[in-house]
Amino acid sequence: MSSLRREPIAFVVILLTFGVLLFFVAYPLYAVFRESVMDDRGKLVGFANYVTFLKSEYFRQVFYNTLFTSGLATVGAVLIGLVFAYGLTRIDLPWKWLFMITAILPMITPPFINAFSLILLLGRNGVVNIFLEKWLGFKFVIYGYHGIILSEILTTFPLAYLIIAAAFSNLDSTLEDSAQDLGARPLRVLFTVTLPLITPAILTATLMVFMNNLSAFGAPALLGGGVSVLAVESVVQILGVLDWGMGTTLSVVLLIPSFLLFYFQNWYRSKRSYVTITGQPAHTEFRKTSWKVKGPIFAFCFLLSIIVLITYVVVIVGGFSRVWGVDSSFTLNHYRLVFTNTLRSITNSLILSSIGALWATLLGLLTAYLVVRQVFWGRRLMDFLGTLPYAVPGTMMGLGFVMAFNKAPLILTGTAFIIVLDYCIRRMPFGLRSGVSTLKQIDVAMEEASADLGASWLTTFRKIVLPLMKPAFIAGITFAFIRAITELTSTIFLVTPRWRVMAVDIYNMVESGALGGAAAMSTLLMAIVILVLLIIYRATGATTSMFRM
Repeated sequence: MSSLRREPIAFVVILLTFGVLLFFVAYPLYAVFRESVMDDRGKLVGFANYVTFLKSEYFRQVFYNTLFTSGLATVGAVLIGLVFAYGLTRIDLPWKWLFMITAILPMITPPFINAFSLILLLGRNGVVNIFLEKWLGFKFVIYGYHGIILSEILTTFPLAYLIIAAAFSNLDSTLEDSAQDLGARPLRVLFTVTLPLITPAILTATLMVFMNNLSAFGAPALLGGGVSVLAVESVVQILGVLDWGMGTTLSVVLLIPSFLLFYFQNWYRSKRSYVTITGQPAHTEFRKTSWKVKGPIFAFCFLLSIIVLITYVVVIVGGFSRVWGVDSSFTLNHYRLVFTNTLRSITNSLILSSIGALWATLLGLLTAYLVVRQVFWGRRLMDFLGTLPYAVPGTMMGLGFVMAFNKAPLILTGTAFIIVLDYCIRRMPFGLRSGVSTLKQIDVAMEEASADLGASWLTTFRKIVLPLMKPAFIAGITFAFIRAITELTSTIFLVTPRWRVMAVDIYNMVESGALGGAAAMSTLLMAIVILVLLIIYRATGATTSMFRM
């Protein structure tokens, strides 16, 4: 505290940052929990809603559906990500450029695009089902458990790939070479040496993918076909049944599996050692692999790449088809309708996402600097609060903002500011984690030298720290913008007719059967995201760094 008193500006900044995190992160989550223990008249009823949840066969089935679909989708996504990561980092596979595109594309496009494209392909009027019914006499309708699981796998396997590929790249291949020199076959080396050493990365990928699948809204809502999950049911209870108590209860229940898996991961990792980097440079190389091993891996990656690319091509084609599944003649009517009726949502999405991404990155980097460079009471709490929004389901954050800021002292519901706030808080953790990793690579001696020469804390931060954190800023604002403009789960509670956004409009179009308009707007949204990436690449030369968290 004495050092902070000598730097009053730093002390004020710490207090203000704590205030922002407590008021805009902790308070909305508290508001959700508080609502879950109240009845419709605002009277405290304790855990009555949770008892109702446990006693209701329907809600228990919804909980089972959530765990079942999320669990299977997570297993599938992690296995696919593992195969991709092994093939691209350990084997001399051909056509790696194609597999890299496949592994990155779902990360930079709206997460519900895969669900929508599956409807165009395998829906009741999907092109594949029209072919199957005409020539084989049956349909493979995508609605149900299998549709949700397939869509979530295609959406989240790139996240598993990126995490596991980083671990493969840092793993010293001499350990595997030694095992082979001792006579072990490649498969035995893989299962007894390689995979055990990257267990932390596999566990991290499993946790991140499971949390994404657990809180997914788009795929279950579009492809459920009567199968409901907690994220969707929470929206139904609040916006459909108007039962805020049960809706918030379901949102709180969503947190339980994520936190249990998080603590299991930490417990498991604490019991074992995975140290492979000991000060010597890691030796990694692409192995000359026989086609007996390389062939199946290449075929698997190629087939999945084709499937992923088809899901995007069909959305683009759908925007130019007159009536999908009925009349495939070329038309621009859908784009005319999009620019005529939804121009406001396009401009809203661009403006609000840009502002939200900027503030998310600035707040995240500022919090990272305070956590890494300043010593004060509550530093771990600040780090925890700054990271918490990533672990919280989007439905819970959206509900929290609605309930926390619909009355005095701060009324934000129905305004653009609450949407910007959602974008800022939900995407702040990436800027925080990116900033922490960057600061740990910067020698503190430069800041100490500045202080020794008489520069104030603010001057040092502005002239030394900020320029050195430019890569983290670029990565943070890029990722935040992409995720903000494609956000659906939380913003569905926050939009109004005046402040519509593209993601919610696309979802509403699909729900109402306007598939051509939804395809046109989805294509436009993907084009905006890719254009932003290209602009950033031309301006900075950085592309994939934004995915490292």
